Amino acid sequence: MFFGEALTKQVALFNNGPTEARFDLSYGSTADMKAIAGADKADGDDSPHASFLQMARVRAKARAEKGSVLKVSPISGVIAPYSAAQLQVSLSGGTKSLKLPIKGTGLAPKLALDPQGTLHFGIVPTYEWADQLLQLANTCSKLPMRVMVGRSGPYFYAEPSELQLPPGASASVLLRYLPKALGRHQATLGFQVVSSKVPGCVLSEASLQVQGSSLKLGNKQPLPGGITAIPDTFKKPRAYVDESDAAVAELTAKKTFSRPQLWETAENADSFEGIGPLDRFGLTKEERADCSAELSAAQLSKIVVGPRCIDFGKASPALPSSQCFVVTNHLNTTIHVVLDLCGAEGLSCSSPAAQSLDVLAEVVAVTLELSCEELLFGFSLENWDDYVEQSLIMENPHNFPVDYEWALSSPVFSVSPASGIVKPKASCSVAVVPNPQLTVSPDSGHVAAESGAELELSVLPQQPGQFAATLEIKVRGSKPLKLPIRAECVVPCVHVAEGAAPFPATFIGAASQLPLTLVNTTSVPATLLCDLTQQPEFELTISREDWAGAGYSACPVQRIGANGEMSTVGSMRASRSKDTVDFGSQVVRTSSQPGKSPYSHDVYLCNNTDAQLKVSIGHLTWPKQEAACLGVYGLEGLSADDGFVGLGPEEGVGFTVPLNIESRARFYIINGGYDNLELSTDRVRLPPDTGRLPLRISFPEGNLIGLAKDRLPVDVVFVSARPLSFTASLDLLDEAGRSFSLPVTGAADSCSLTHEPFMQANADQLQLVQGPGLGSCPLLEGSNTYQMPVDDAIGPMHLTPGVFKYLSAMTSFKWASKAGSRGNSSSGSSEDNSSSVSWAAACEELRRSMRASRGKQMLELVETLGGKPVSLKGVAFRKPSANKAEAAQQLLATYEAILAHLRAHGALVNAVKPEYLLEPVDFELLMEARSAAAAGNPEQEAAQELWGPVEQSFGEYSARAWNCVLLQALQVTNFGDDLRNGLALGALLAAHWPGGKVGSLVSRLHQAPSDARHLRENQDMVVKALQELCLPYELSAGELDEADPASMLLFVTYLFTALPQLLPRATLDFKCKLGEHQVWDVQLTNPTRRLLSYTARLEGPPDFSLEASVVKVEPGRPTQVPVCFSPTTSLPKTCRLVLMSRRDGSSASAATLVFLLRGAVDSRAPLKQVAVAAPLYQLAVSDFSITNPFPADCDFAISIAAALFPEAFGLERHRLRLRAGASEKLKLSFLPFQMPPLQQQQQQQVVGPDPKAAAAAAAPKALTRSLLLLSDSDCGEFAYELCGEVLLPAPFLEHKATVGLQGQQVVELQLPFTNHLLEAARRTYADKHPLAKDKEQAAKLRSDIGRSSDKGERLLDYSISCSNSLVACPQALLLKAGAPGGSSSGGSGAGGSRAASAASASKASGSSPAAVAARAAFGSSSGGSQQQQGSDAAGKDNVLRLALKPVGVGIYPARLVLTSLYDVRVVDLEVTAQSLGQSCVLELECPARQQVLQDVPLVNSSDTALTATATLTGKGYSGPRELTIPAKGSGAYPLAFCPPGSGTFTGTVELFIAATGERNVYSLLGKGSEPLAEGHIVVECQARSPATKRVQVPNITGAVPLAYSVYSDLECLSGPAAFTCSSASRGDTYKLAVTPLVAGSQWGSISFVAEDGQYCWYSLEVRATEPPDLGTVAMSCAVRQAVAICVSLTNPTDKPLSLRAQYSCASLVGPAGFVAPPQEPAVFECYYAPLLLRKEEGVVRLISQEAGEFSWRISMEALPGGPEQLPLLTAPLGRVARHTLTIANPTAAESHFTCSSSDAARFSVSPSSFLVPAQGTAEVQLEYRPGSLGLQESGSVTVASDTAGSIEYTCSGKASAPEVEGVLLLEAHMGCTAELPLLLYSSGPQPQPFSADFTPDSPLNFDVLPAKGMLPPAPAGEAAASAAAGADAASAAPLKVTFLCKELGKVLTGKLVVVTPDSEHTFVVRGRQPAYVPPSRIML
Repeated sequence: MFFGEALTKQVALFNNGPTEARFDLSYGSTADMKAIAGADKADGDDSPHASFLQMARVRAKARAEKGSVLKVSPISGVIAPYSAAQLQVSLSGGTKSLKLPIKGTGLAPKLALDPQGTLHFGIVPTYEWADQLLQLANTCSKLPMRVMVGRSGPYFYAEPSELQLPPGASASVLLRYLPKALGRHQATLGFQVVSSKVPGCVLSEASLQVQGSSLKLGNKQPLPGGITAIPDTFKKPRAYVDESDAAVAELTAKKTFSRPQLWETAENADSFEGIGPLDRFGLTKEERADCSAELSAAQLSKIVVGPRCIDFGKASPALPSSQCFVVTNHLNTTIHVVLDLCGAEGLSCSSPAAQSLDVLAEVVAVTLELSCEELLFGFSLENWDDYVEQSLIMENPHNFPVDYEWALSSPVFSVSPASGIVKPKASCSVAVVPNPQLTVSPDSGHVAAESGAELELSVLPQQPGQFAATLEIKVRGSKPLKLPIRAECVVPCVHVAEGAAPFPATFIGAASQLPLTLVNTTSVPATLLCDLTQQPEFELTISREDWAGAGYSACPVQRIGANGEMSTVGSMRASRSKDTVDFGSQVVRTSSQPGKSPYSHDVYLCNNTDAQLKVSIGHLTWPKQEAACLGVYGLEGLSADDGFVGLGPEEGVGFTVPLNIESRARFYIINGGYDNLELSTDRVRLPPDTGRLPLRISFPEGNLIGLAKDRLPVDVVFVSARPLSFTASLDLLDEAGRSFSLPVTGAADSCSLTHEPFMQANADQLQLVQGPGLGSCPLLEGSNTYQMPVDDAIGPMHLTPGVFKYLSAMTSFKWASKAGSRGNSSSGSSEDNSSSVSWAAACEELRRSMRASRGKQMLELVETLGGKPVSLKGVAFRKPSANKAEAAQQLLATYEAILAHLRAHGALVNAVKPEYLLEPVDFELLMEARSAAAAGNPEQEAAQELWGPVEQSFGEYSARAWNCVLLQALQVTNFGDDLRNGLALGALLAAHWPGGKVGSLVSRLHQAPSDARHLRENQDMVVKALQELCLPYELSAGELDEADPASMLLFVTYLFTALPQLLPRATLDFKCKLGEHQVWDVQLTNPTRRLLSYTARLEGPPDFSLEASVVKVEPGRPTQVPVCFSPTTSLPKTCRLVLMSRRDGSSASAATLVFLLRGAVDSRAPLKQVAVAAPLYQLAVSDFSITNPFPADCDFAISIAAALFPEAFGLERHRLRLRAGASEKLKLSFLPFQMPPLQQQQQQQVVGPDPKAAAAAAAPKALTRSLLLLSDSDCGEFAYELCGEVLLPAPFLEHKATVGLQGQQVVELQLPFTNHLLEAARRTYADKHPLAKDKEQAAKLRSDIGRSSDKGERLLDYSISCSNSLVACPQALLLKAGAPGGSSSGGSGAGGSRAASAASASKASGSSPAAVAARAAFGSSSGGSQQQQGSDAAGKDNVLRLALKPVGVGIYPARLVLTSLYDVRVVDLEVTAQSLGQSCVLELECPARQQVLQDVPLVNSSDTALTATATLTGKGYSGPRELTIPAKGSGAYPLAFCPPGSGTFTGTVELFIAATGERNVYSLLGKGSEPLAEGHIVVECQARSPATKRVQVPNITGAVPLAYSVYSDLECLSGPAAFTCSSASRGDTYKLAVTPLVAGSQWGSISFVAEDGQYCWYSLEVRATEPPDLGTVAMSCAVRQAVAICVSLTNPTDKPLSLRAQYSCASLVGPAGFVAPPQEPAVFECYYAPLLLRKEEGVVRLISQEAGEFSWRISMEALPGGPEQLPLLTAPLGRVARHTLTIANPTAAESHFTCSSSDAARFSVSPSSFLVPAQGTAEVQLEYRPGSLGLQESGSVTVASDTAGSIEYTCSGKASAPEVEGVLLLEAHMGCTAELPLLLYSSGPQPQPFSADFTPDSPLNFDVLPAKGMLPPAPAGEAAASAAAGADAASAAPLKVTFLCKELGKVLTGKLVVVTPDSEHTFVVRGRQPAYVPPSRIML
């Protein structure tokens, strides 16, 4: 054998003795073997164990040497008597290491730049460019380098951005400066040398500074494009600049430039003589500078001058006439206007001649430059979001900032940010996002337990029709909810019920009315605009009774003013300037003051018609005035005797103050006409219960009011010593007894949440002091004058951060992350301002969420924190109305109930009205409804006017009201009752441990516990949640119910410390592929001096796992906790790793550590590659299997992310449902339209000697790849990679030509413009491809190919490659549309002979179908008698000219590949070079009576049509008499060959052209092969039952009558042997009969042979079913026994009949065949032998080819059998008796048996399971271990198999007296002790106790240790042999026997007894001195 090979040999050991032989083998080196042999020789009789011990040492050494080349197996065993054992000896050749020296040289990459430092581009106008070249050199002479050019500025570009430099080479890089904004620009270009072998490795870097300036605006060029654009169209021409000139230009541009003043120019000296340093207009320096600036054209367009024409009318020559000329300045600067009156003498007196105009507008209209003019939205392959976003860059070219605001014409798109500021000379970007048609409000929120949430869906349709969408609601901790949305978008249809409005004749000035009814027939509201501006005589009016009764909440008809404002309905002929005349408060005129009233107002009337109107003012009628009124308007003719007073404001609201602090609210009494009036406190009526409402009145400015003082301030003072909130009414009485009421609201509280604004406003004046008495509360002391923050009277404008944190901790709302720290607005910094803005936004977000929940969140908050339910009796809270006005009323009632509940429980919310809490839309609806209801009622209208200030500042009122309610709802009064119901504690625990079991327990809490049972259930839930968190705080439900506030305070303090530990310390992100495993190590460090021990657990999905549940961290040593992530789905997973201190006393106590684990799956990594190949333009359909990798049933949405267009891949199915782990096959369609670039394949090892296969596997391939994505909403997505190999297309054209051998031959091909393969592929795509219905794909497929020329022609540019080097072809070709589509071939020599044409035509029949189609479509031909010379083809369109110089006679094939940007064409060319003048032969072959066509091509190169006359000879040949070939065209003569029979048929065809005299003669050689079958006949019948069939036989010769002889190869077929056909055209019918004897299918034929040997035939198939059964036999038998089945039959023939037997089931057995004697009955006998206990049916069949098939049905039943009795087994106590059981397998397959015992301790079977081959046997050992002496023990053993049945054995055994098991020999010298290990095992599989001692008659020199112990169980197999023979057997032995030698030369004998619970072992022990061995010479 060679070195390195392995060899195995078999060695047999034979035991020729009558007893068992045990063998032990040892192997090793030669020295070891000699040592064993020496030990055997030196041992003698006195050392029996020396060789054994030496052998054990050698064997242990061999096992220790793992590299041993020799191995023997087995090394020990037992050989049965007279049998053999097989040994396997293996020899390995070993390994050898070879050293290979490797050397390498490391070179540093060096990149040189020229020029270096800074590169100047000079001054370039905007939108123009400048170019410079940069030289890059590779200074390394041995290695190439790859250079990447980086881009760092927006105006500098480098081309190319990546290049490859060979060793020592250099290359140029084009640097371009393209400024788009004014200014000086500079940037740094980076150059990186990267490694081509290590991705991302940067070897070296270099940089270059570039500078450029753009100081003037250039012309922005339009973008190129269009259908005629090519890639070169988009390239900008080079514009190189000199670097030195550019640097000088930049330095020159930096010099200062002084522009002359406008008045300093010569042309403006006269016009601007008034402007200058000493002007007469008194202008300021800034205004003079503005007037000095020259105006641009854009600025001049904003100066309005009018009128354009000044008409002075008729003027007197002596008297001046004046007209006004107005100049309006809309600029933001002052301008100077001068009138040029030169040449107008009559206008010389106009003044002023010059004037400066100030600014009228502050905003200048500026322009911003946009980065693009059109945005196209589309999803890219990398975008998997739910939306598409496009960025738009705005550049500000001005020197001042520009404010912008976007206005969109359609709500389909939105811009973010919608407004902002662009800094000077800067740019900013905005994001444009399409708005979805379906919006949801709110888009996020919280749903309380056992409640619901309302979502408002808004559909913004773009066009009418059906709208369908799916709303997906993501629920935290649960599966997403999918809600299908269906909507119908309709256009409102409104029509007028009246056909016309015929107004009657009406007097001028009178009015007439007609009804106008508008009917809306659709289900959506409609808004109409009625324009009556051109018909002022008409107006639309509607009364309140009409619209109020129709269900409208407000008047549906509104009037639109000139500025778009809404007003009263209708339009008037005359309008007035004001509707109300208000004289205000005036002095009352007495009767003694006659005359006209001194107070007047002007009212203007406007005539809206073209004619004059007569207006008359009627008499004013006023109601009778009583003594005084609260409002008098001074109209003429009005008189009043007494004065009046008024109150203001309408309501007094006192600010909330702390206890014992005085609060004041001031109102004013307004004098309504009293000359002098004294007011006293008696005139102000306070609330009657002043004890509970401590209010008092004071007059700070006295109590007199009169003409000198029109209003008098009055203060309402409130101070309280206890928390109080109230709303009371103050009544003011005048002298006439009239009452004026004023509501007053006030509050006093001791909670800092309530009066925080007051404390902040008076922080310097207040201090906290100890109250009087021991244990009293602290009090506030200060001055009597405080600052009252009146703005915060209702509530604060903003909330403190603690409110958000408190809500997040105590409720299920999460707003803590949204609200950061509140900024200090007083600092004035930008950071503080942004913080304040974000803080205000956070507060507004909180209020918005509260309002959006329609009161549900507020209700949950109040009930959760208060612990008591809110009474909502009579409030339709859970069923809101569909009417928005009614829904607003319901929501108002809900808020009223919540505020009433808060006030009843001590909340200070009296200043809050429920209207303040509404949404702005609901508030407007409510106000409109109230206004409509108050129409016509003066008192209600007056009350409604009081809501005017609220409507104007509703946002502020609402914010303050919400903040007040939230602060009042957060007050917790004590730690006892408020925490007793468990709601607050549950919310606290859920906030620190959201989700999981804790969240489930908290969600089950009763929000309103009404009885003790609900209260106890809440307390149990809280305790369970604490236990689930494993918190060591011991608390029971009873303790929680009975706890005092102090205990609960301690518990809350503990939670304050412990719960923050449950927040995650860090986050571990896992990312891997589906099905992979990723392990993260969490490193822990112990900084203490004690051991830290943690219990680790995971809270989350099972995708995360831990290797250990206990983690120990040694002091000062880091420990890693490995966490494994094995994703089963591709959805993100979240889990928590909790490390909690064990607190077992052995380790230090530590804080709980929580880590957040987040798992992400790369779902785009393909799990499988699906390969498919197809030629270009051909459809390939492939089946592939998709397997569901997820552990759940999935509904997949299928999509393909493709990289090429048109989409080559397509699937017919877009959805797929698969069970977990299931697979299903899909059909993949692949139709490529583009040829991708070739890709080098990875080196794959090809097995086999075929070098071609290896070359094909390593050849580059054109591959296109796409991703097949399968996504499921529940399990995520996964991807398959679709890899399509694109092969070359089928030949576009196959051309064959014949040329001569002399000189260079030219072949011309006329190529058509249209690619028929591409067109066929388009049709195939439209018909069969799954993506054919896609509109975009269909539009792309219909697009034309080619580019357009300047003349409008379609052109195709091709590059050509040729596979034959002998064929010369041009590198490029241009095809034009509309050029001739024929082709011709010619040569320069004798290529035009007839022989050559005949040879070319003879080869044409071997063309492929694609080439035939091409010739049919484009007129391609080869050869011809009139061939053109090569020079004639020059200048022809669409002609491909090829040149060939033959090197000899033969065929020169070539493949031409024409490639363009639009298609690929393959042309197969076959040029035959031969000598001229040879004859041509056409060989044709086809079956008899079949026809084949052969086209003989003819080419007409002349200008006239030619006629060819055909002459045919020979049998079977046919064709037309004449054939006309068009001028300059070609034709084909159709030659048909139909052989009448099989054989050879010769003939000739001569084609003669009379016009030219050309005669082409072809020799015809036709071969007729055997005829094909006329048809296939199928006959279906039952076995042994006849059936008939009629066959239509044709007349193959045409002779009548025609006699046929009938032949068939089927024995079951019968019919007439002769048959006469009487019809020459239709044939005749032949009737045949079929009688099959056996079931099954038989195939054959039937032939009809005529007398002349011609024949026709049919293929025949007989399908016979089974014959009927002859009878049914019922049998029964016990399992594993047999019973005979006898059936009788008679052979009626004269010879023995051989029958073949078949059995349908395994329980039926019998002979394979049976011979029935002739003419006598016989009995067939088979057997029923069941193995399994069951009922079944079977069939016994006897089959004979002569007699047929016979079957009997057998009904079988298996009965249970009895057990088999085994002989009595006997064994000494402690020994084992064995019995061999032979198990037979009668089945035809391998069976598996298992053994079981009723008493495994006594009776056991080994092995317990085994395999038995088919029809074979196996032996198992039954072992009996006696358990007691003298008693007979019994049991049962069962051997069972699922296929072979079960066998039960009854076994019995008896124990005999124990025998001496052996003799132990111990040798010791005088006075020494010898030891001998005794290896014993227990009798069962478990250890057993034992006791060992010597018998009393044994000498005391013997001893055994230990006396008691445990015996180990015996090892099995080789382990037992190894344990018995190993060197460590002494250490493993449970017993040691010792002998102490005290007597010289005496042998002592003792008896050792070892007793176990079920056995007893006896040994004879002998002790002696060792034999004396005289010393030898070697020893000396």
